[in-house]
Amino acid sequence: MKMEDYLFLEKMFIDAVNLEEPEYVPATPHFQGTFLAYIIGVPPSTWYRDSKLILDSNLKVLQKFPTLIVFPGLRPRSGSLVEPSALGCKVEWPEKGVPMPMPIIKDVQDIKKLQIPDFNKDGLGPMVLEHYRYIRDKVGDKYPINTAEALGPLDMASYLRGITELLKDFYFNPDWIHELLDITAEVCIAWIKTQDETLGGLKKVFISEDTVGFIRPEFYKEFVFPYDRKVFKALPDRCIGIYHCGSNSTHILEMIPDTSAKVFYFGSDVDIAHIKKKIGGKICLMGNVHPLKLLLKGTPKDVEEECKRLIKIAGPGGGYILGTGEGINEGTPLNNIDAMIISSKKYGKYPIK
Repeated sequence: MKMEDYLFLEKMFIDAVNLEEPEYVPATPHFQGTFLAYIIGVPPSTWYRDSKLILDSNLKVLQKFPTLIVFPGLRPRSGSLVEPSALGCKVEWPEKGVPMPMPIIKDVQDIKKLQIPDFNKDGLGPMVLEHYRYIRDKVGDKYPINTAEALGPLDMASYLRGITELLKDFYFNPDWIHELLDITAEVCIAWIKTQDETLGGLKKVFISEDTVGFIRPEFYKEFVFPYDRKVFKALPDRCIGIYHCGSNSTHILEMIPDTSAKVFYFGSDVDIAHIKKKIGGKICLMGNVHPLKLLLKGTPKDVEEECKRLIKIAGPGGGYILGTGEGINEGTPLNNIDAMIISSKKYGKYPIK
Protein backbone atom coordinates (compact mmCIF):
# COMPACT_ATOMS: atom_id res chain seq x y z
CA MET A 1 0.00 0.00 0.00
CA LYS A 2 1.35 3.40 -0.98
CA MET A 3 1.21 6.25 1.51
CA GLU A 4 -1.07 8.29 -0.76
CA ASP A 5 -3.50 5.34 -0.88
CA TYR A 6 -3.41 5.06 2.91
CA LEU A 7 -4.09 8.78 3.33
CA PHE A 8 -7.00 8.62 0.88
CA LEU A 9 -8.57 5.67 2.70
CA GLU A 10 -7.95 7.26 6.08
CA LYS A 11 -9.67 10.46 4.96
CA MET A 12 -12.73 8.49 3.86
CA PHE A 13 -12.83 6.72 7.23
CA ILE A 14 -12.59 10.03 9.10
CA ASP A 15 -15.25 11.65 6.89
CA ALA A 16 -17.62 8.81 7.78
CA VAL A 17 -16.73 9.11 11.48
CA ASN A 18 -17.60 12.82 11.26
CA LEU A 19 -21.04 11.83 9.87
CA GLU A 20 -20.14 13.16 6.43
CA GLU A 21 -20.25 11.63 2.94
CA PRO A 22 -16.82 10.42 1.78
CA GLU A 23 -16.16 9.69 -1.89
CA TYR A 24 -17.68 6.26 -1.35
CA VAL A 25 -18.64 4.08 1.62
CA PRO A 26 -15.41 2.70 3.16
CA ALA A 27 -15.12 -1.07 3.63
CA THR A 28 -13.47 -2.39 6.80
CA PRO A 29 -13.80 -6.15 7.33
CA HIS A 30 -12.49 -7.13 10.75
CA PHE A 31 -9.36 -9.30 10.52
CA GLN A 32 -9.14 -11.05 13.88
CA GLY A 33 -6.18 -13.03 15.15
CA THR A 34 -7.57 -16.47 14.29
CA PHE A 35 -7.97 -15.45 10.63
CA LEU A 36 -4.48 -13.95 10.46
CA ALA A 37 -3.04 -17.15 11.94
CA TYR A 38 -5.00 -19.17 9.38
CA ILE A 39 -3.73 -17.29 6.30
CA ILE A 40 -0.12 -18.06 7.19
CA GLY A 41 -0.85 -21.59 8.34
CA VAL A 42 -0.08 -21.58 12.08
CA PRO A 43 -2.22 -22.31 15.19
CA PRO A 44 -3.61 -19.23 16.97
CA SER A 45 -1.66 -20.09 20.14
CA THR A 46 1.58 -19.90 18.14
CA TRP A 47 0.57 -16.75 16.28
CA TYR A 48 -0.34 -14.76 19.40
CA ARG A 49 3.16 -15.20 20.85
CA ASP A 50 5.33 -14.54 17.79
CA SER A 51 6.04 -10.96 16.68
CA LYS A 52 7.31 -11.98 13.24
CA LEU A 53 4.28 -14.15 12.48
CA ILE A 54 1.97 -11.33 13.56
CA LEU A 55 3.73 -8.86 11.27
CA ASP A 56 3.97 -11.29 8.34
CA SER A 57 0.24 -12.04 8.47
CA ASN A 58 -0.70 -8.37 8.69
CA LEU A 59 1.53 -7.54 5.72
CA LYS A 60 0.01 -10.40 3.72
CA VAL A 61 -3.43 -8.86 4.20
CA LEU A 62 -2.17 -5.41 3.23
CA GLN A 63 -0.54 -6.77 0.09
CA LYS A 64 -3.61 -8.81 -0.88
CA PHE A 65 -6.05 -5.95 -0.30
CA PRO A 66 -4.15 -2.71 -1.07
CA THR A 67 -7.33 -0.61 -1.40
CA LEU A 68 -8.81 -1.73 1.91
CA ILE A 69 -8.85 -0.05 5.29
CA VAL A 70 -7.43 -2.93 7.34
CA PHE A 71 -9.35 -3.04 10.61
CA PRO A 72 -8.44 -2.82 13.43
CA GLY A 73 -5.13 -1.64 11.99
CA LEU A 74 -1.61 -2.99 11.63
CA ARG A 75 -1.09 -4.29 15.14
CA PRO A 76 -1.13 -7.42 17.31
CA ARG A 77 -4.62 -8.68 18.14
CA SER A 78 -4.49 -9.22 21.89
CA GLY A 79 -8.21 -9.97 22.16
CA SER A 80 -9.26 -10.88 25.69
CA LEU A 81 -5.83 -11.78 26.99
CA VAL A 82 -3.87 -8.79 28.25
CA GLU A 83 -6.02 -7.17 30.92
CA PRO A 84 -7.23 -10.38 32.65
CA SER A 85 -3.72 -11.86 32.62
CA ALA A 86 -2.29 -8.66 34.11
CA LEU A 87 -4.92 -8.88 36.86
CA GLY A 88 -3.91 -12.43 37.72
CA CYS A 89 -5.92 -14.73 35.42
CA LYS A 90 -4.14 -17.81 34.13
CA VAL A 91 -4.29 -18.07 30.33
CA GLU A 92 -4.86 -21.48 28.78
CA TRP A 93 -3.08 -22.04 25.47
CA PRO A 94 -4.77 -24.89 23.57
CA GLU A 95 -2.78 -26.36 20.71
CA LYS A 96 -5.34 -25.41 18.05
CA GLY A 97 -8.00 -23.31 19.76
CA VAL A 98 -8.09 -19.70 20.92
CA PRO A 99 -6.19 -18.76 24.12
CA MET A 100 -8.56 -18.02 26.99
CA PRO A 101 -8.14 -16.45 30.47
CA MET A 102 -9.60 -18.35 33.42
CA PRO A 103 -11.85 -16.54 35.99
CA ILE A 104 -10.37 -15.63 39.37
CA ILE A 105 -13.19 -13.83 41.25
CA LYS A 106 -15.18 -16.01 43.63
CA ASP A 107 -16.53 -13.38 46.03
CA VAL A 108 -16.39 -9.68 46.85
CA GLN A 109 -13.11 -10.04 48.74
CA ASP A 110 -11.44 -11.08 45.47
CA ILE A 111 -12.73 -7.87 43.89
CA LYS A 112 -11.24 -5.80 46.70
CA LYS A 113 -7.82 -7.35 46.05
CA LEU A 114 -7.70 -6.15 42.44
CA GLN A 115 -5.25 -3.36 41.67
CA ILE A 116 -4.44 -1.48 38.49
CA PRO A 117 -1.56 -3.43 36.95
CA ASP A 118 1.68 -2.20 35.41
CA PHE A 119 1.27 -3.43 31.85
CA ASN A 120 4.99 -3.09 31.23
CA LYS A 121 5.55 -5.83 33.82
CA ASP A 122 2.34 -7.78 34.50
CA GLY A 123 0.68 -10.66 32.69
CA LEU A 124 0.89 -10.67 28.90
CA GLY A 125 1.29 -6.89 28.75
CA PRO A 126 5.08 -7.03 28.14
CA MET A 127 4.65 -9.58 25.34
CA VAL A 128 2.04 -7.55 23.46
CA LEU A 129 3.95 -4.29 23.94
CA GLU A 130 7.02 -6.02 22.49
CA HIS A 131 4.89 -7.05 19.49
CA TYR A 132 3.96 -3.38 19.04
CA ARG A 133 7.59 -2.27 19.19
CA TYR A 134 8.70 -4.99 16.77
CA ILE A 135 6.04 -4.01 14.21
CA ARG A 136 6.75 -0.29 14.64
CA ASP A 137 10.51 -0.76 14.24
CA LYS A 138 10.14 -2.95 11.15
CA VAL A 139 7.54 -1.01 9.16
CA GLY A 140 6.64 2.10 11.13
CA ASP A 141 8.11 4.36 8.45
CA LYS A 142 5.87 2.74 5.81
CA TYR A 143 2.65 1.85 7.63
CA PRO A 144 1.21 3.92 10.50
CA ILE A 145 0.99 1.92 13.74
CA ASN A 146 -1.67 3.92 15.57
CA THR A 147 -4.57 1.66 16.56
CA ALA A 148 -5.12 0.05 19.97
CA GLU A 149 -7.71 -2.27 21.45
CA ALA A 150 -9.06 -2.89 24.92
CA LEU A 151 -11.74 -4.84 26.72
CA GLY A 152 -14.57 -2.64 27.92
CA PRO A 153 -15.40 -2.62 31.64
CA LEU A 154 -18.17 -5.24 31.44
CA ASP A 155 -16.34 -7.55 29.00
CA MET A 156 -13.28 -7.46 31.25
CA ALA A 157 -15.45 -8.24 34.26
CA SER A 158 -16.97 -11.22 32.43
CA TYR A 159 -13.52 -12.80 32.06
CA LEU A 160 -12.54 -12.10 35.66
CA ARG A 161 -15.79 -13.37 37.17
CA GLY A 162 -17.07 -15.79 34.49
CA ILE A 163 -20.01 -14.65 32.39
CA THR A 164 -22.67 -16.86 34.02
CA GLU A 165 -21.78 -15.75 37.54
CA LEU A 166 -21.50 -12.12 36.43
CA LEU A 167 -24.99 -12.13 34.93
CA LYS A 168 -26.38 -13.65 38.14
CA ASP A 169 -24.65 -10.88 40.12
CA PHE A 170 -26.90 -8.25 38.51
CA TYR A 171 -29.78 -9.82 40.46
CA PHE A 172 -28.14 -11.20 43.58
CA ASN A 173 -24.99 -9.09 44.14
CA PRO A 174 -25.57 -5.72 42.45
CA ASP A 175 -23.08 -3.95 44.72
CA TRP A 176 -20.38 -6.27 43.40
CA ILE A 177 -21.07 -5.06 39.86
CA HIS A 178 -20.36 -1.42 40.71
CA GLU A 179 -17.26 -2.33 42.67
CA LEU A 180 -15.94 -4.57 39.91
CA LEU A 181 -16.69 -2.20 37.01
CA ASP A 182 -15.17 0.71 38.88
CA ILE A 183 -11.80 -1.07 38.84
CA THR A 184 -12.16 -2.60 35.35
CA ALA A 185 -12.88 0.84 33.87
CA GLU A 186 -9.67 2.16 35.42
CA VAL A 187 -7.74 -0.87 34.14
CA CYS A 188 -9.16 -0.27 30.65
CA ILE A 189 -8.03 3.36 30.75
CA ALA A 190 -4.58 2.35 32.02
CA TRP A 191 -4.10 -0.21 29.22
CA ILE A 192 -5.10 2.32 26.56
CA LYS A 193 -2.71 4.87 28.08
CA THR A 194 0.14 2.33 28.06
CA GLN A 195 -0.48 1.52 24.38
CA ASP A 196 -0.60 5.24 23.61
CA GLU A 197 2.75 5.80 25.33
CA THR A 198 4.31 2.83 23.53
CA LEU A 199 3.17 3.90 20.08
CA GLY A 200 3.61 7.62 20.54
CA GLY A 201 0.13 8.80 19.60
CA LEU A 202 -2.94 6.67 18.99
CA LYS A 203 -5.53 7.62 16.37
CA LYS A 204 -8.13 4.84 16.86
CA VAL A 205 -9.14 2.81 19.92
CA PHE A 206 -11.30 -0.30 19.52
CA ILE A 207 -13.20 -1.19 22.71
CA SER A 208 -15.15 -4.43 22.99
CA GLU A 209 -18.35 -4.67 25.05
CA ASP A 210 -20.06 -7.80 23.70
CA THR A 211 -21.54 -8.71 27.09
CA VAL A 212 -23.88 -5.69 27.17
CA GLY A 213 -26.19 -7.52 24.76
CA PHE A 214 -27.03 -10.03 27.50
CA ILE A 215 -28.33 -7.60 30.15
CA ARG A 216 -31.55 -5.65 30.54
CA PRO A 217 -31.58 -1.97 29.43
CA GLU A 218 -32.15 -0.74 32.98
CA PHE A 219 -29.12 -2.73 34.11
CA TYR A 220 -27.02 -1.23 31.32
CA LYS A 221 -28.15 2.28 32.22
CA GLU A 222 -27.46 1.91 35.95
CA PHE A 223 -24.45 -0.38 36.11
CA VAL A 224 -22.53 -0.25 32.82
CA PHE A 225 -23.20 2.96 30.92
CA PRO A 226 -21.43 5.24 33.45
CA TYR A 227 -18.24 3.18 33.17
CA ASP A 228 -18.37 2.90 29.38
CA ARG A 229 -18.77 6.65 29.19
CA LYS A 230 -15.88 7.15 31.61
CA VAL A 231 -13.60 5.09 29.35
CA PHE A 232 -14.53 6.90 26.13
CA LYS A 233 -14.34 10.32 27.79
CA ALA A 234 -10.80 9.48 28.93
CA LEU A 235 -9.53 9.01 25.37
CA PRO A 236 -7.26 11.74 23.98
CA ASP A 237 -9.06 14.18 21.66
CA ARG A 238 -7.07 12.85 18.68
CA CYS A 239 -8.50 9.34 19.18
CA ILE A 240 -11.52 7.87 17.43
CA GLY A 241 -13.31 5.70 19.98
CA ILE A 242 -14.94 2.62 18.41
CA TYR A 243 -17.58 0.84 20.51
CA HIS A 244 -18.06 -2.80 19.49
CA CYS A 245 -20.95 -5.01 20.58
CA GLY A 246 -21.16 -8.28 18.66
CA SER A 247 -24.28 -9.46 20.51
CA ASN A 248 -27.81 -8.12 20.02
CA SER A 249 -27.72 -4.50 21.16
CA THR A 250 -31.22 -3.48 20.00
CA HIS A 251 -32.46 -2.79 23.53
CA ILE A 252 -29.67 -0.33 24.45
CA LEU A 253 -29.10 1.41 21.11
CA GLU A 254 -30.24 4.87 22.11
CA MET A 255 -27.71 5.05 24.95
CA ILE A 256 -24.67 4.19 22.80
CA PRO A 257 -24.11 7.68 21.30
CA ASP A 258 -24.06 9.17 24.81
CA THR A 259 -21.00 7.10 25.74
CA SER A 260 -18.92 9.61 23.69
CA ALA A 261 -17.83 6.86 21.27
CA LYS A 262 -17.48 8.09 17.69
CA VAL A 263 -18.26 4.78 15.95
CA PHE A 264 -20.73 2.04 16.85
CA TYR A 265 -19.57 -1.28 15.38
CA PHE A 266 -22.54 -3.63 15.75
CA GLY A 267 -23.11 -7.35 15.38
CA SER A 268 -24.55 -9.43 12.57
CA ASP A 269 -27.89 -10.19 14.19
CA VAL A 270 -29.07 -6.58 14.54
CA ASP A 271 -31.42 -5.04 11.98
CA ILE A 272 -29.46 -2.27 10.29
CA ALA A 273 -32.63 -0.41 9.31
CA HIS A 274 -33.63 -0.23 12.97
CA ILE A 275 -30.18 1.04 13.95
CA LYS A 276 -30.21 3.66 11.18
CA LYS A 277 -33.61 4.89 12.31
CA LYS A 278 -32.73 4.99 16.01
CA ILE A 279 -29.21 6.44 16.08
CA GLY A 280 -28.18 7.22 12.50
CA GLY A 281 -26.87 10.80 12.43
CA LYS A 282 -25.88 10.63 16.10
CA ILE A 283 -22.92 8.27 15.77
CA CYS A 284 -21.08 6.70 12.84
CA LEU A 285 -22.45 3.23 12.11
CA MET A 286 -20.21 0.28 11.19
CA GLY A 287 -21.49 -3.15 10.18
CA ASN A 288 -22.78 -5.73 9.58
CA VAL A 289 -22.00 -8.30 6.87
CA HIS A 290 -22.36 -11.72 8.51
CA PRO A 291 -18.90 -13.34 8.74
CA LEU A 292 -20.27 -16.90 9.00
CA LYS A 293 -23.41 -17.03 6.85
CA LEU A 294 -22.02 -14.85 4.06
CA LEU A 295 -18.25 -14.36 4.09
CA LEU A 296 -17.43 -17.92 5.15
CA LYS A 297 -20.28 -19.90 3.56
CA GLY A 298 -21.67 -17.62 0.86
CA THR A 299 -20.60 -16.82 -2.69
CA PRO A 300 -19.16 -13.53 -3.98
CA LYS A 301 -22.60 -12.82 -5.48
CA ASP A 302 -24.25 -13.37 -2.09
CA VAL A 303 -21.78 -10.97 -0.48
CA GLU A 304 -22.35 -8.37 -3.18
CA GLU A 305 -26.13 -8.47 -2.78
CA GLU A 306 -25.89 -8.09 1.00
CA CYS A 307 -23.41 -5.22 0.75
CA LYS A 308 -25.70 -3.50 -1.75
CA ARG A 309 -28.63 -3.88 0.67
CA LEU A 310 -26.69 -2.55 3.67
CA ILE A 311 -25.35 0.45 1.76
CA LYS A 312 -28.81 1.29 0.41
CA ILE A 313 -30.20 1.37 3.96
CA ALA A 314 -27.36 2.91 5.99
CA GLY A 315 -25.32 4.82 3.42
CA PRO A 316 -27.57 7.78 2.51
CA GLY A 317 -26.57 10.92 4.36
CA GLY A 318 -23.13 9.59 5.29
CA GLY A 319 -21.86 8.38 8.63
CA TYR A 320 -21.65 4.74 7.53
CA ILE A 321 -18.75 2.26 7.23
CA LEU A 322 -19.36 -1.11 5.58
CA GLY A 323 -18.00 -3.63 8.07
CA THR A 324 -18.45 -7.19 9.22
CA GLY A 325 -20.69 -8.00 12.17
CA GLU A 326 -17.77 -9.64 13.97
CA GLY A 327 -14.27 -10.83 13.13
CA ILE A 328 -13.65 -12.81 9.93
CA ASN A 329 -13.30 -16.54 10.56
CA GLU A 330 -10.54 -18.89 9.50
CA GLY A 331 -11.31 -20.55 6.16
CA THR A 332 -13.05 -17.47 4.75
CA PRO A 333 -12.50 -17.35 0.96
CA LEU A 334 -10.47 -14.31 0.00
CA ASN A 335 -12.65 -13.67 -3.05
CA ASN A 336 -15.58 -13.06 -0.72
CA ILE A 337 -13.58 -10.31 0.97
CA ASP A 338 -12.77 -8.95 -2.51
CA ALA A 339 -16.50 -8.89 -3.24
CA MET A 340 -17.09 -6.77 -0.16
CA ILE A 341 -14.44 -4.27 -1.23
CA ILE A 342 -15.68 -4.09 -4.81
CA SER A 343 -19.29 -3.61 -3.63
CA SER A 344 -18.34 -0.66 -1.42
CA LYS A 345 -17.10 1.19 -4.50
CA LYS A 346 -19.79 -0.08 -6.89
CA TYR A 347 -22.80 0.78 -4.74
CA GLY A 348 -21.41 3.20 -2.17
CA LYS A 349 -20.35 6.14 -4.31
CA TYR A 350 -21.91 9.38 -3.07
CA PRO A 351 -24.50 10.65 -3.63
CA ILE A 352 -25.99 7.20 -3.14
CA LYS A 353 -29.01 6.67 -5.36
